[in-house]
This record gives sequence, C-alpha cells and structure tokens, in this order.
Amino acid sequence: MTQNLAGVSPVLRPNIMGVPVDLTSRPTDFVNLLVSQGLMRPPTGGTPLKWAVQYATSTGAEIFVENQAMGADSSRTLAQASLSPFYLRVPVAVSGHVLDQVAAGGAFEDIAQAELANGVRDLYVLLESTLLGSTQDRGIASIVDSTGTYAGLSASTYTTWASAETAVGGALTAAVMEDAHETLRAAPYNGMASAILCAPNQITNYLRIMGPSASSTPARLMVPAAGAVDIGMLKAMPAFNGIPLVSINGITSTEMYWLDFTDGGIGFETIRDLRVEQLAKTTDNTQWVVSMAGALKVARRNKHLKLTGVTA
Repeated sequence: MTQNLAGVSPVLRPNIMGVPVDLTSRPTDFVNLLVSQGLMRPPTGGTPLKWAVQYATSTGAEIFVENQAMGADSSRTLAQASLSPFYLRVPVAVSGHVLDQVAAGGAFEDIAQAELANGVRDLYVLLESTLLGSTQDRGIASIVDSTGTYAGLSASTYTTWASAETAVGGALTAAVMEDAHETLRAAPYNGMASAILCAPNQITNYLRIMGPSASSTPARLMVPAAGAVDIGMLKAMPAFNGIPLVSINGITSTEMYWLDFTDGGIGFETIRDLRVEQLAKTTDNTQWVVSMAGALKVARRNKHLKLTGVTA
C-alpha cells in the first residue's frame, strides 16, 4: 500500500509563520516629524502651560527737534495664553490561560508583549489623529487658523493672534504657492516656514505644476543614456523656495500647512511621557494601561499659514 499525505498528516510539520503580519493602516507621519525635529519635548513646569503674548504696542517713537517736549511713552499690551494638556490611554489585557500557553512554549510569540506593543501603536495613532484634527486646542486644523480661540485667546479679540490663511478654492498653482510664501513673509505675520505639510495627493498636485504630467506647461523628458525611462519625480522630496514639502497621511487632503519650527514656535509638550502600568488583578486576567499626555503648543500662532480648499 502506498503511503499518502492523508496517511502521514499526523507527523507532518506544519509550515506556519507564527508572528502576525500587520495589515492595518496606522500611519503616524506627523508624530514622527515632531520627533525627528526634536519637537516632542518635556515641559518646563506644571500645567496649564502659560506664556505671555504681546499683541499690540502704544508707540512713542518719533523724530524730534531741539528742545522738543517729551511725547507719549511706548508701552506693550499683553495677554496670557493658557493651554491645558489632553490625556490618552488604552487598556490591554491577556487572560491567564493565554499566559499559561506562553509559559509552556505553546505560542510563536510573547503574546502579552505583542499586545502591549499593539496598544502602544494604537495610542500613537490616536495621538496622530488628534493632532491632525480640528478639536479646539488639540488639533492643528483649529490651531493654525485665522479665526477661533486657541490657548484661551480669541482671534476676534486679539487680531494679531490669528494665523495666516488663504481660501484657495481651486487647483494648486505656482501662483498659489508664491502668494502663500509672500503672505507669510510679510507683516503682520513675518514668518518663514520650515516645512509645508500636506497629504500625499498635494505632493502629486505640486509636481504636476511643472512635471511630466503638467497639462499647461511644456515638459521635456530627458531619456537617460542607460537604464529604464523613469518619469517619476520623487527621487527626492520636492521643495518650494527651499522649504521641503512633507507628506502627511491623515491630514485633510484639501489643506496645506506652512509651519515655522524655529524659536520654539511649535512643539508637543509631553506632560506625561509614554507610560505602561500593570493594574491590580481582579480576575485571572493580567491587565495593563498604556497612557500619555501633552499639548501641542504653538507659541506664536501668527507665524504659520494654512491653505484651504486646494483641489486636484
């Protein structure tokens, strides 16, 4: 009798890759950018975060002649910004039966550590979506804005507190980029962007202004002497006037943010750094909580610019 696979199945070694392949989409591009620029930092004191803002001046500057009487004094007009942190957490639990399997060598991985690592990833994804959202005092969409209130100061009351904002309402063009750069550089903003944050589709739109797929601008494809023809433009990330465009997954696809990273102008103040704590047992399960807290502090709201309504 010829032995077959069915007959020897009890002694065949299963070909199993035990560590799961993660298929979930959980980008944290903005958090990664803050980390790479050294902008995830501990605070200098307790909370709420407070700082003084000069929003106007009574100027006494004048040209004077001999024996002229002294004029009015110069004086600052000040306000205090106040920003409270927000807290994030994710609970993680593994049953005692699962831990028994791991201890006996019955699992391909340390399941508890894998679940904790997954919880940390979920926490950073929540942080990312919060920072890119429009919740007051938390998301960049509400912070870099020409209206609304941030850190307790309303742009309607303190007009110099407003960010620069341009409602494009159409396609991204060279003129749109030039005008945005000019607006941010000029008074009353006097900013100089360190990076232009946008969704991947806006990177494509920018490249189409002058690239091979441009519809209104002639483009010449230089065929290399050797190798395959490559009409792609992303061998290096693009820039505008030396300002790098940074692709951020999860950012509003019709908006672009021109951010100034200099002089501590923006940063995430980590009131509580990433913390993993094991909770007291109330059942046979083992449970942890992963938590962190902080606030996106933008010391000078008017050094940044937002483009809205940028279509394909």
